Amino acid sequence: MHKAEIYFNDSSSINGYYLDIETPNHCPHCHTKIFPVVIGHSDITETETFPIFTVIFLCPSCKNHFVETYNKIKDKTFSIGYKPSNTIDEEVPSKIKDFFPRFYNIYSQALTAESYGLEELIGIGFRKSIEFLIKDFLIEIKKFSVDEISEMSLQNAINKIDDIKTKTLATKIYWLGNDETHYQKKHEDRNYTDMKIFIKLLYSYINSELTYLDAESIEKK
Repeated sequence: MHKAEIYFNDSSSINGYYLDIETPNHCPHCHTKIFPVVIGHSDITETETFPIFTVIFLCPSCKNHFVETYNKIKDKTFSIGYKPSNTIDEEVPSKIKDFFPRFYNIYSQALTAESYGLEELIGIGFRKSIEFLIKDFLIEIKKFSVDEISEMSLQNAINKIDDIKTKTLATKIYWLGNDETHYQKKHEDRNYTDMKIFIKLLYSYINSELTYLDAESIEKK
């Protein structure tokens, strides 16, 4: 972490005072390592626990703003987290959200981890999200038994998929997901970024099937 000094006005002091803060070293927008520019900050607000204040930063790389909130304990400050100033929007199709809400919830949390720069958690979240996507797809769309699929390993569940492209994508994501959760990595040239690309294509294939089934349900009149 880098440090920065910020100034507070103080009605009890003509000169006010300065506080040192530790600044984020990753941008939550572009995920690059940075020394952010302090644009401004709020006043210190008293809470039931400790006084807090918020600082606005500018990323010198992508020029986006983000904020971080700090506790003030005597003359020390402690970060309590930051968030991007814009909402994550990955344009997941509405049918995927409607049919597979558990997948969408986990996937969104993995994207949130990505926005915070929590690189050790992103792939784990992606890996969990596809387990719910694949198993719910087999249960809800392919009408397999809930008990059968629920107790099955992810690899065995993937083997139940009849479409070769969907099965191949799911298998590759599963392999890379294992790399993100295991001590020893087998695919050194791949990471969670590849998983994200493949997951998007995977849910696009499944969305196409849902759209086809919707069209197929239309009866002639």
